[in-house]
This record gives sequence, C-alpha cells and structure tokens, in this order.
Amino acid sequence: MLSRRKFLGHSAFGIGSLAVSGLSTSMLSTPALAKIKDELTIYGPPAGPSIALAHLAQSGALQDHVGKVQFKVWRTPDQLRAGVLDGSMSITGTPTYVAANLYNRGINVRLSSVVTWGLLYLMSREGKVASLAAVRGKTIVMPYKNDMPDLVFRAMASKIGLKQGRDYKLQYVGTPMQAMKMMIAGDAKMAVLPEPAATGAQMQGMKNGIEVTRALDLQKAWGSVFGGRSAIPQAGMMISGKLLTEQPELVSAFNNALVESGRWVSNNPTSAAKIGAAYLGLKAPIIERSIPFSHIDVKSGKQSKAELEKFFVVLKGMSPAIIGGKLPAGTFYQ
Repeated sequence: MLSRRKFLGHSAFGIGSLAVSGLSTSMLSTPALAKIKDELTIYGPPAGPSIALAHLAQSGALQDHVGKVQFKVWRTPDQLRAGVLDGSMSITGTPTYVAANLYNRGINVRLSSVVTWGLLYLMSREGKVASLAAVRGKTIVMPYKNDMPDLVFRAMASKIGLKQGRDYKLQYVGTPMQAMKMMIAGDAKMAVLPEPAATGAQMQGMKNGIEVTRALDLQKAWGSVFGGRSAIPQAGMMISGKLLTEQPELVSAFNNALVESGRWVSNNPTSAAKIGAAYLGLKAPIIERSIPFSHIDVKSGKQSKAELEKFFVVLKGMSPAIIGGKLPAGTFYQ
C-alpha cells in the first residue's frame, strides 16, 4: 500500500494555474450510448491547465455520456492522494511523474494525456540571466520541496555541475503564492515560479513599483541542458483504470474534448481568464497574461511516450523512488 509520507514526497503540483465555445454535441449526433454515468467530477490542480478542464466541464461535450459534469480544484497533496486511492477522483490533473509513481506502485491508473509542456520560470529582481549557470552564489526561493519545480531545477543544476549548498542555496516555501509575496516584499531576489504565479509576480511588482523579471525560461533551459526541444512534459491527466475499462467511450470523449478545450483556452485568453479567476485565486488580467507562458498543448499519453520516458529517465537518475523505481510499462500511456 502506498504510504501517505511517500506519496506526499512526490505529489504536490508543481507545478506550477470561459465563454463556452462551439464544443456542444449537436442535436443531430448519434444516439447516446447505453451506459450513461449520472455524474462526473473532473479534478485539476490550482494552476493554469485547469482552465481547460473548467471549460470542458461547461461545454456540454460529454452530454452523451454523463448526466452532470462539474469541475473542482484539488488544493492539497493529501486531498489528491485520498481521492485517487478511494476512487472518488477518477479523472484528475496531476504532475506526470506522480501518475507514473502510482502506476508503478500498483495503483490502477493510466496517463491519458500531457496537458502542459512546462510552465516554470526563474523570476528575479536582478534582471535577466544568460543561463542557469548564473545562479552560482545565489539563494533561490523554491515552492513545493521535492516536487516538480524543485526536481526540474535541481536536475538541470546537477547536470551542469552545480551542487546545492555548495554552489547555490534553495530556500523552500510551501506554495508559489508564498514565494511570489516574498519577492514583492523584497525578502527574495530569485524564485522559481510556475504560471500563473510567475506572471502574478511581475504584475504585482509593477503595481508596487518593483521590477520583477522573467530571468530564465526553464523550458528553454531544459532543452539546452538535456538536448531536444524546449519543453517539459510537466502535467497531464490521470484516469482510473476502472473508468477506462467500464466506460472507454466516456474516456475517449473526454480526451477528444480536452484537446479542443486546450486549443480554445490558448486562442481565447481573455474569455478563458474569466473562468480561471473563479478557480485559481488570481485576478483575470493576471491569468490572461499567463496563458501564453503556460504552454497548454494537449497530446495523448501514447503520442507523448518518448518525451515522457526521456523525462522520467532524468528523474530516475536523481532517485528511482520519484517514479516508483522504474519506467512505467507501455499500458500506462493511453
């Protein structure tokens, strides 16, 4: 059985987040399938990609398969863990490696898609930097210890020969909002922030006469350090194996609708931000400006398998326990 301590060590979402478009099923569509689920709650993290999930829930795209669809944000790793383990969260957004960890530990889950290809930034009150090597001698505020922002940063730093404690220091805080407030207050010069907190730091800084710079795009840094494109398969959708077996047509409809909702969010940031504001605890103008930096581009687990495995290999090199000891089997990728 997966312990609470082990799960919490690798499961905060690092991560680091709408007028309804024409997604509603036409009145001329084929008759509803025999299995109709009374109600479905889609869960997502308090981060930008959840805007696409909220839009999907409102769009009517699943009306042939579910009587009522709603969206909720999970707020804590404990809530996410409990929901996955008791079966109440059958569809939820999650860091990709958390899904791999659970799968490898025998939990009946699959990764149906990657939703965001990285939304992490090194923010600074000292201007831009040319590369990650510029953090030598610096103290960086870091939310979510041992989670996605922390793991991504330390993996890159280690690869270029920088050692935590010797070459740079990390000051851990509980949430991105805490890190953002420290920067605005002058208690931090550098912080790793996910979107929309990164944009929030910039905009709140301007409001207070403080210049907060997007010093380094960590997606681009990842590509430079490890090779390949400037993208990190950071977060995706975890689907329960039970739901996939019992209602594969619902899962397929969800996956297709999420692709469309992801595109809608990217193409309609003003309208998307209005829905995001209701869930993410930030004002719509901040969320609107953060969307282009959130890299929302929904790809299936199967389509993303090669890039996910490359990412998981890096994390496994840090500690095999991060992904549950090994690369997931092919059936993990849906």
